[in-house]
Order: sequence, then C-alpha cells, then structure tokens
Amino acid sequence: MSNYTHLIISGGALYGVCVLGIFRYMYIENLSKNIKNIAGNSMGAWFALAFSLNIPLDILENIIKEIAKDNNILFTKNNFNKLFKNNGIMDFRCFTNPIKKYIKNKYDLDDLTFLELSKKFGINLHISTTNITYGKNKIFCLDDTPNISIFDATRASMTLPLIGIPVLIEDEQYADGILTNNFPISVFSNVLKDNILGIAIKISYNFCLEKLDNKSKLIDYSKRILEIIINEHSKQTYINYINNDQGHILVIEDSPINSYIPFNVKNNKVHCKFVDKDVDNLILDGFIKISNFIKHIKKEQNINYNDRTIN
Repeated sequence: MSNYTHLIISGGALYGVCVLGIFRYMYIENLSKNIKNIAGNSMGAWFALAFSLNIPLDILENIIKEIAKDNNILFTKNNFNKLFKNNGIMDFRCFTNPIKKYIKNKYDLDDLTFLELSKKFGINLHISTTNITYGKNKIFCLDDTPNISIFDATRASMTLPLIGIPVLIEDEQYADGILTNNFPISVFSNVLKDNILGIAIKISYNFCLEKLDNKSKLIDYSKRILEIIINEHSKQTYINYINNDQGHILVIEDSPINSYIPFNVKNNKVHCKFVDKDVDNLILDGFIKISNFIKHIKKEQNINYNDRTIN
C-alpha cells in the first residue's frame, strides 16, 4: 500500500477540510512517502500546495482555524462595489498568505515557482484553474508553467466566481477550476492505476438547498449560484472521472457539516459559520473514511492474490 506515487485532490469547498484527516492517516500508515506528483483544484489545490511544502499537520490545522476566524473575509455592504469594479468582492490571498508566511519563517523564501518547488522539495505540483480570458481549463505545472508562482496558481484555483477577485497571471484572468476541471486526474493518464490515489469530494445527489426568498440580496443570490455550480460539477466529476476506474478513488460524501458554503447574511454583513468544532469533525471524518477505504483495498488485494495463488 506504500506504492502510491501520484495523488489527486478535488475541490469541494469547506467539505475539503476533511483532507487534513486523510493526510494524518496517510502519514501514520506511511502512505505518503513515495508521492512525488500531486494535482488539485480549489480547496484540493490548497492542500496539494501544503503537501508539496511538507507543512506539519498541526500547523496546517491551526492555519485553517485562524482563517475561519479572520474578520477580514467578512463582506459588508460597503465593499460590494468591488464586485462591479473588480469582478469580485474578496482577494483570496487570505488563504495563501498564511502558507507564504510559513515558508518565509521556515526557509526565508518570499515565493516559489513550480520549478523552484520541484528543485527544493522534489514534488511536481499540478494546479487546475479556469482561464476566464479564453474560457477554458488551464493546468499550471512544472512542464508548462515552470516560472509561475505556485501561490498565484493556487489562489487562482480557489477563487470562486463572483465572490473572489479573478487572479491576473501573465495578463490573463483566472478563477476556480471547478468551472472546467474539478478533479484533474487526466494529467496522470499514463500512470498505472495502482500508483494513483484520488480524493474526490462528492456533494450528495439528494443534497437539499433551502428555499431562496424571491427578495433575496445579491450575496444570497450569488451564494445560491455557487451552490448549484458546485453541486452539478461534483456530479460531473463523479460521472466523467471516478467511474472510469483510473485509480484508487476515495469518494467523500455525507459530510458532518451542514453547508459547503457556510455563510449567512446578518446586519448587512456576511458571516462565516465555520468554527473549530466543524474543523475537528471534518478531520475525524476524513481519517475514518480513508481508514475504511484502505482496509477495503487491502482486502480486495488479498482476495486477488489468493485467487492467483489457487489458480
């Protein structure tokens, strides 16, 4: 089971925090030691970045909890004009800056390109984004974009349309890869199935959205659009990629939190309803699900081995 060399992590909004629990299990069971190639989108890109930089899990957990408490990511009626000026409200640097701060303190580095990451950490990182300028998917990686900042690419991959300000890279606008490729397993199409571990966040087909008031405000309307996009693209990820049997794919669903975009509007402010307990529950959920998944794979492999021995 230590033969995994390639890891793919899909987007899935805040459901994706469960990946921290998956990482914890992988480290304990020594499943991550041979992984040198990793791909991700959105929240999956953020975790792929953290994995590539070998950030300790306790530090990563603290970063997530601090981001959730950051009042700078609250939206008010006074900054909605940014939507019309900048095609978005918030700058998603709030998610990548804590990691930049970590590498600055740890390695005295202000930034890293894909080439520099590969040289220093021995990891080939692939980040899925949507090129808004040309309306197509773009994978940032060592081969195609060696001199692009890994932080700019990750921020682009996480930038939800309407909510986030598009990221400008080489005079082209980029946003969340969920619009075009939420599970970039295709970049490893030439890799043996048994060497690939995929983590796919699948929003349940029967996930029920609360009724939206006809007099809803812009932020409520935007949130609903994003919920629909994430829900539908989650289905397409499952249909188009996971069913193709391209690797060992762990499908994460039935999350312990109630909303994958946990914001609510109160007193003309948009508040995040994501607390430490939610983070802890998601970490535990990810740990349990990867544990059961690996046990199932081991059982299947033992059965296949015994069948070959008998024959």
